[in-house]
Amino acid sequence: MASLDLFGAVGYGVAAILFLVLAVLLLTGWRGRMQGGLLVAASFTTAVWAGGLALQAGWHSLTVHWLWVLEALRDLVWVMFLLAVLEIQLEATPRLRRITRRSTTLTLRPCAWPFRSCFRSRSWCWSSRYTATPRGSIAGG
Repeated sequence: MASLDLFGAVGYGVAAILFLVLAVLLLTGWRGRMQGGLLVAASFTTAVWAGGLALQAGWHSLTVHWLWVLEALRDLVWVMFLLAVLEIQLEATPRLRRITRRSTTLTLRPCAWPFRSCFRSRSWCWSSRYTATPRGSIAGG
């Protein structure tokens, strides 16, 4: 194992252990609220993610597919937690609800614009609309 691989394995391993400790501590003090449960899930998912990356950094035992699955799962759980916390704030303040709705719309619409045909036809964009050219670039139809 190279020194940088060892450094990455130790760093991700320590992060996995600490997030697992955090998840256990949060679980012992959990009062049954949805936000607390999502925070426990996010901490546990981050511990699994860091453990997977520690395995990959040290022993190269995971495929790229599993690394992407761990990334997506971790991101999904954290976004769910943040949306649950934001929902509490939005219920408390009507003015904040309007501001957040406008800023979310202004932020997400440009991000979704390239995929607009996917949402209309409910088909995968790359297979139905784009073809590969001989040089490897993508030509739109």
